[in-house]
Amino acid sequence: LKYEPGLRKLLLDEYLEDFFINISSYPRTVILFRDQSHLALTADILRRRLGYSPPEQSDWIQFHSLVDQCTLKEVLRRFADPASCYKLILMTTKGLCGTHIVDVKRTVMLRPLSSPHDLMQLSGRGGRGPTIHNS
Repeated sequence: LKYEPGLRKLLLDEYLEDFFINISSYPRTVILFRDQSHLALTADILRRRLGYSPPEQSDWIQFHSLVDQCTLKEVLRRFADPASCYKLILMTTKGLCGTHIVDVKRTVMLRPLSSPHDLMQLSGRGGRGPTIHNS
């Protein structure tokens, strides 16, 4: 499997280069992929540039149905903690329902919608933060 020619460039130019340059000021971003294979290609770009870091230390995570229970527990703990939440979250539809990620500033959808419900669920990933009930 390979990326469409423009998709890799789009991901790098619009979302990943800023992450590589200055992780600390990168807005917490969720990128939703069509399937595990495209997610894996993007994770490979990140690993090649940044090296491997375990989920307990990494600034980014790939969240999908193949995550083991031990890793899942750590990922969900970090999703709920503003101080340690990942800055970049790559996910498949696993993350659309029932997953709370604190302080998401940007959501990016790289997949077609299955239904209007998908759009509503994805929209709900953004705008969640400690002041959500004050707005």
